[in-house]
Amino acid sequence: MWGYANLSRHLGEDQPVYAFRACDPEKISDYDTVEKMAGHYVADMRRFQPHGPYQIGGYCFGGTIAYEMARQLEAQGQTVRVLALMNSWPPNCRQNHVPRTLRGAGCFVMNLGRLIGRFRQWGAGGRRQFIRWKLRALRQRALQLFRPKGADERVQVEMTFDLSEVTTAERELWQSHLKALNRYHPGPWGGHVTLLRTAGYPLFCSFDRSYGWTGLAKGGVTVRMVPGWHETLMVEPHVADAARELRRHLG
Repeated sequence: MWGYANLSRHLGEDQPVYAFRACDPEKISDYDTVEKMAGHYVADMRRFQPHGPYQIGGYCFGGTIAYEMARQLEAQGQTVRVLALMNSWPPNCRQNHVPRTLRGAGCFVMNLGRLIGRFRQWGAGGRRQFIRWKLRALRQRALQLFRPKGADERVQVEMTFDLSEVTTAERELWQSHLKALNRYHPGPWGGHVTLLRTAGYPLFCSFDRSYGWTGLAKGGVTVRMVPGWHETLMVEPHVADAARELRRHLG
């Protein structure tokens, strides 16, 4: 809840924020897809507020869940007035494909320079931890050749996030979420997306300014740039800028 608690403080007392907590560890297997998670949250939300219009959103993986919630609400005849996605990009879409063009090469070089600049801003301890994680992840990738089928997803999780310092329960939750994300193929949605995003991109992507949502949201995408990095968007001082931008779109 850390990021949403920070966000709510800056949105003010006249704009309450209701957040969904991830399921308990013993129930992970019951919600192993994005569709199941979104359906569970929609049911909870409609018990609290039976009818729309709704204003929903999410950060990172939560943005994908919020998008699927919007699709399910639309299928149920409900209205989603605001769908706000914060540094979230859809899986298995054109955002994951690197363009083999001169522009694509230029974007790659510029983004690589930005990532190197961020790396240099970290302290020595942070850089060492990052290098150890990447070396560990590369070792797991190499060992993948000798693993049974089905180990690919576990390796992909380890390549995406450093989970070495989280509890066993948290690690299982992260792994479950990332597996669900990798399996999710988002369908179109008839509404509009408000995307709050920082300047950076993943290392390999299409460098689409809308992070790939334009091809899915039939009502269009409004992109608002906010300062910071992906990891700092929901913490001080950058969360204040995100909240200020978000307030412009909320009713």
